[in-house]
Amino acid sequence: MIQNYSTNPMLNRLLAIVILFSLSGSCNKLYSQHAYKPVVSDPLLEPWRWKLMPELRGKGVRCIESSKDGSIWFGVDKGICRYDGISWDFYDTTNSKIVFPVNSIVDNNGFIIAGSEKGLSIFHNRKWKALFSKEKNSLLAVSCMKKLSDGAVLVGFSKGLIYIKNDKYTFLAPERNIKTLKKKFVTEEFIALPDNYLFENNSSKVDEIFEYSQDELWILMSQSTRGKIFKFNLNKAIEDKSVAKSEVLFDLSGNKLYRGLKVIRTKDNKTWIISSYHRSGIFT
Repeated sequence: MIQNYSTNPMLNRLLAIVILFSLSGSCNKLYSQHAYKPVVSDPLLEPWRWKLMPELRGKGVRCIESSKDGSIWFGVDKGICRYDGISWDFYDTTNSKIVFPVNSIVDNNGFIIAGSEKGLSIFHNRKWKALFSKEKNSLLAVSCMKKLSDGAVLVGFSKGLIYIKNDKYTFLAPERNIKTLKKKFVTEEFIALPDNYLFENNSSKVDEIFEYSQDELWILMSQSTRGKIFKFNLNKAIEDKSVAKSEVLFDLSGNKLYRGLKVIRTKDNKTWIISSYHRSGIFT
């Protein structure tokens, strides 16, 4: 016969004991819990953020740049690849007049400029063309380009620098290199750099262009296994058409600079310098 709990004292007491122990255990578990601490994952380690691009496999990617329209440009061994988020475009000698291999790309107010060991190319009206004639481009072994805060583009090549702004080209180079360049670039403006050993024997390479401050520009360079940093005021040089004051560093705090220099400034305003040379360290 089924007992009614409300009229069975023994069952009522047993039920009360079970409920009491259940509540006691729940309370203990409740009070033993730690405060919730959310864990923020590193976005770089989240697999869904990464995408493999087989279209670039085997092409020898050398540089990457984004343009104002959202496209991503890749400089490769034999031309340039463009990705708009949906489709790919490939530009080489079969469908354009681009010079390669492309070492550096920069967006100059909607005009994409590509720098290679054989000169400069520009992308305009959906077509690539050489920025200069073949004879002129042969003197411009470009290794680095930088879009500056004033809107200009600074090009680093084996003989010096080119300051590009408002369709005007100003060359900055040692006096002995200016003599060679002037034979081809007759109408361009030239500013002499004070140190003739900055771009010597055509073996110098500009690794990085870094705006340290509004009044100080760093040109990080390689020559053989050596590295050096050329510091000067570019804005004043363009205004005065001369470089009155500059400095060349071959070491930092007694530590020798090596080739393949790269620099970055972090959010805490620290400047980090690294080298591709295996025996070098990191400067901060």
